[in-house]
Amino acid sequence: MGDHGARLMGLALLVLASCIAALPNATPERERQVATGVPNAQTPTTELKPEPEDELEVPGVDEVDCRFEPEECPGDYGAFCADGTECIDGLLCCDDERNCGGGMCTTECRDDQDCPVDMGCQHGVCFYACEEDVDCALGQTCEHGQTVCEWP
Repeated sequence: MGDHGARLMGLALLVLASCIAALPNATPERERQVATGVPNAQTPTTELKPEPEDELEVPGVDEVDCRFEPEECPGDYGAFCADGTECIDGLLCCDDERNCGGGMCTTECRDDQDCPVDMGCQHGVCFYACEEDVDCALGQTCEHGQTVCEWP
């Protein structure tokens, strides 16, 4: 770094230090942390990691949409199953070959209000709602007057 660059860096650090000193909770320890870039000046190898609840969730990253990828959602709504033990608590395995593809985790219902949001009731169980085939998983079709996704 040239003489000019060193002067600019020194000026920047001076401005930063004066800003920190003006803060109500500024302490010599905090100034040292900011100046060195080390959270804990006594143990510079310590890396602060956010607690799990502090981590930000980014929509679309590592997120699976069970509607379109039932094979990626073990036990959840729309997931493939051989019997009820493969479904999460509260769900059953609809083994109707004609509508449930031989095994799909879901719940019983009497009408659409008994189903989760984005699902509709047909044949006494909940299916993902749709308006056209592209709203369904690959291999399913939008049936019953364009209302629910079923396996053909």
